[in-house]
Amino acid sequence: MIVWGGFLSSDNLNTGGRYNPSTDSWAATTTTNVPSGRFEHTVVWTGSEMIVWGGTSHGAAFNTGGRYCAQAGSPTITLSAEKRKVDGINTVRLTWSGATSAYVDIYRDGMPIVRAKNRGSYVVSTGDTGRARYTYRVCEGRTSTCSNNATVTFQH
Repeated sequence: MIVWGGFLSSDNLNTGGRYNPSTDSWAATTTTNVPSGRFEHTVVWTGSEMIVWGGTSHGAAFNTGGRYCAQAGSPTITLSAEKRKVDGINTVRLTWSGATSAYVDIYRDGMPIVRAKNRGSYVVSTGDTGRARYTYRVCEGRTSTCSNNATVTFQH
């Protein structure tokens, strides 16, 4: 959950926080390139970014906005992927560090493929045998705290 902006005393806020329910903790949102402080604004979540638009400040309406990337800065989870053929099947060994939740969500090409115990590695059998390219990402279970993307390409 991300909370951003609002009104406190006589100030319009341009700060916020991210709540992680799995660790019951808050982290401040970045203040780099944020929109000016406002309240009564509209917010949309894209799956990786929060988009802020409109709102008011001291009676003036805004026709501006900005984006907040939940992964601003370096990812806290570092992922690597190693490809190999197992009985002719494209297979990928994912290895990561930095994840702290009991479970991780593993994505291939932007789609979730499995929720697994966080053991720091996972082997994915793709079912494919030919040329293919896959991009993986690992996220803390049920959060948007994710790793870098790791891509593997099978030539044949």
